[in-house]
Amino acid sequence: MGGALLSCGPTWSAEGEMLQISKSVDFGDAESVEIEVELRVGELTLLAMDGTGLNGNFRFSSGHGEPQIDYQVEGRRGVLRITEAGSNGNDRSVDLEGDLEDGFNWNFSDHETMWDIQLGHGQPLVVEVNAGAMAGTIDLRGLSLQSFKLETGAGDIDLDLRGGWLGNSEVEIDVGVGELELLLPEGMGLALVLESGIGSVDIEGLEKLAGEQMETEGVRMPFWGVEIKPESGGWFDRHLGQNGVWTNESYGQSTTNLRLRVKVGVGQLRVRVKD
Repeated sequence: MGGALLSCGPTWSAEGEMLQISKSVDFGDAESVEIEVELRVGELTLLAMDGTGLNGNFRFSSGHGEPQIDYQVEGRRGVLRITEAGSNGNDRSVDLEGDLEDGFNWNFSDHETMWDIQLGHGQPLVVEVNAGAMAGTIDLRGLSLQSFKLETGAGDIDLDLRGGWLGNSEVEIDVGVGELELLLPEGMGLALVLESGIGSVDIEGLEKLAGEQMETEGVRMPFWGVEIKPESGGWFDRHLGQNGVWTNESYGQSTTNLRLRVKVGVGQLRVRVKD
């Protein structure tokens, strides 16, 4: 087992007791790297950069959002974990305001956490992001990817998966409440398995193969495990989502295929396929 050099920039205090630090990690001789990012409530930007390793700029309020970074190399694989200092992994409470018509707003007054993370393209990556509530942008273009997973209780997320996928790969996305904008690569086989609850679904560039619009009579929502009895022709009818499978013509025919399992409990999903 081996570690890599981690360097920290200056820590400073600004008005409102906001703090900021910069950290970097050299992935060393690892042939591939598993990356896990976990935060309770905050804003996350995750992008590609030239070179290898990780560069991060972290801004947070005193007592919330300070990053704790651990990197180890086990055999030929590196394992990088970025978590909040003092977090036990279970504290993911969040206040929600608004509704589906107006969009949800998250109360960040006590959790002013802003993490800006850049990843190098030197090694194949397995990336996993977990959050209680998050807003932000994840753009994986320029990275070599083996798999990706995102799970958040609430979110407003722009997610670009047009990275360099290595062979047949899988993606899992689970958003309890919120809005998800998803960009998929045009040049490979794509299959999207959707489990959607209450909200809107807008998919372009894929054709639906299976699954009909869910019935509105006493439907049991699998993500809540409770029965909902809607008014006929009411709000529930207008916002009920769809379950099903969407693919492009290349799926199963291409040498590289991407299979996605997307779960959105309450909110909006927009999917586009682009170069």
